[in-house]
Amino acid sequence: MRALCYVHSVHGVGHAVRMHTIAAELATRHETLLVEAGVSVPRPRLAGEPRRMHLPASTPRVDRLVASAAALRPDVVLIEHYPFSKWEIESEIEALIGASRAARSDVRVVCSLRDIPPRARHLEQTPDYDERVIDRLQRSFDGVLVHADPKVIEPSRAFPATDRVPVPTRHTGIVVAPAMPPATTAPHAVASAQGPDAGRFLSDAVDAVTTLCTTGAVPALTLHVFAPLGAADREPAAVRETPGVVVHDFTAEYGAFLAGSVFSISRGGYNTVAESLRAGVPAVVAPRWDTDDERPRAAALEAFGADVVVIGADEPAFDSRAMRDAIVTATTPGRAVRTPDLTGASTTREILESLVRE
Repeated sequence: MRALCYVHSVHGVGHAVRMHTIAAELATRHETLLVEAGVSVPRPRLAGEPRRMHLPASTPRVDRLVASAAALRPDVVLIEHYPFSKWEIESEIEALIGASRAARSDVRVVCSLRDIPPRARHLEQTPDYDERVIDRLQRSFDGVLVHADPKVIEPSRAFPATDRVPVPTRHTGIVVAPAMPPATTAPHAVASAQGPDAGRFLSDAVDAVTTLCTTGAVPALTLHVFAPLGAADREPAAVRETPGVVVHDFTAEYGAFLAGSVFSISRGGYNTVAESLRAGVPAVVAPRWDTDDERPRAAALEAFGADVVVIGADEPAFDSRAMRDAIVTATTPGRAVRTPDLTGASTTREILESLVRE
């Protein structure tokens, strides 16, 4: 099977992380091309690595994309999020689909959708959002893969018009890369954040953890702080110079520090939460309110019984005191927790293989 995976990181880094994980799983058995546009995101090297092409922010990018599809003649094309979002690059994506169908008439074109798409921000300007999505699915796609566990998040949370989707829709489970060997065996915790208030969030996390360690509420440990992509040198001096705190830039080694950690503190992004669940690490999560997905995802995981303690589920606020209370709760021995389906990458591969066989 020949697979072409396309992702464009218009906002943030999560889409690129998830699609790389899927493409790497496909590459363990199949010829796979991962086309990445937008931000270049550091990723660990996985067991299978796809051939990668990064599209420049210049005019010939569509020509390169079309030429790549013509040369590969893919059996399956997996496209991140469009048509549920990414409408600003619609012409580029439709050109890829057209070139793939011209190269191979029986190619399967599939939408790769996270658990909760960014629907609300489009509704303000596009009252007929559902109709536009359904029209594009009908016109250009052969299926939708929702990378979620339906026992955690109801299908209608991903798309309220689920019963009207004109192509087959399958849930894959949560997509997450394989566990990494621990970066350190010394007692440690991790804190990470993206978004405009990341600096304040990480400062409060440092304050909460150092206070708990000082009072003996948690054992002495090192806190590894992971700043947003390219922003480690902009963290406040109070964070960088706190004893027992190590500041890292966004890194492909995040999962190695997460492995074996006592707990994690983060926002509610798809990949960060998934990695905490895979590592079996108690997760303190303060979801961002300026996104469509983080708050409902965190609430659904906590209600399911995952190893997640949520801060600020009812109001857009967090502080070091709330973090201290949540850390104590998360690290209390004997908490009963459930693990959702984390087989999203391998299940995606199996579904695509089945589509091509059919």
